[in-house]
Amino acid sequence: MALIKVSVGEVRINKPVRFPIYSSSGKLLLNEGHRIESERQLERLFAEGAFREDGAGRPAPGTMAADLLLLSTAEHRAHAESHALSGTGSFPRLPQVFEGFQLTVDDAPHLAMTVAFVGILEGKGLLVSAPDCDALAPGVAVHGRLLFGRDVCAFRTRVAARSVELGGLVLLDSPQNVRRHPVRRHRRVQAAIPARVIRNDSESFEAKAVDISLEGVGLTSDTLLLEAGEHFRLALRLTTEGKSHSLLLNCVARNIRANSNGFVFGAEIRAAAVEARAVLRNFVFETATGTTF
Repeated sequence: MALIKVSVGEVRINKPVRFPIYSSSGKLLLNEGHRIESERQLERLFAEGAFREDGAGRPAPGTMAADLLLLSTAEHRAHAESHALSGTGSFPRLPQVFEGFQLTVDDAPHLAMTVAFVGILEGKGLLVSAPDCDALAPGVAVHGRLLFGRDVCAFRTRVAARSVELGGLVLLDSPQNVRRHPVRRHRRVQAAIPARVIRNDSESFEAKAVDISLEGVGLTSDTLLLEAGEHFRLALRLTTEGKSHSLLLNCVARNIRANSNGFVFGAEIRAAAVEARAVLRNFVFETATGTTF
């Protein structure tokens, strides 16, 4: 029979095992329906090696992915129960697109990681994806920061559960001590608009505008088009009130960072005609609200 390794999210304390568990050599360790009664038994099981038949124990259709997550320590379960998952402050609610979501482990302040926001589970907390980080173990205290619109939202929480098997899904307790403060004068909206970066009034390069505000624009490109502090012109078309408008904006590159897909540029809009400002304002308003002036 084909055996695959059992993940920690598939076995829960005081819950019946949903499939037989074998050693790497095929020796039966636990029968289906057996209950593991303590953290120590669970740790011993995985220390010895735990495998199941390929295909056994797949979740039934409609099973919530979060149900497969494991609260791994009794200490954390007690903490979660005593802190009734009721965050303070104003935390963004769905639907919401975050430009950046960062977690920092309290015991390792040098370790900051970018995670992907998946959603909010009512009464449970936040669901994020962090497939490459082993530091987010259940019970670990973390500090969160996320950027959306004009604001940064900062909060504290703990890792409630994690499932490596389900794409690195991590369940965070509902945020505590939530603080929000503005970092931009103007609201920024998400976009995916083809653009052209014009350098020295002669060189022209393709880029994509991924966020836009009245005072700035975020750009992405496969190549390093600009240097920090460099002045350039940006050509793009924005649609407002059902009409397409061609804009030519004078900009300056303020920050640059590399990612897995190339480079991300943050640019300040230094000069724009009155008509161009009106198009920008209408575009931001329509995108943010789904309505028109």
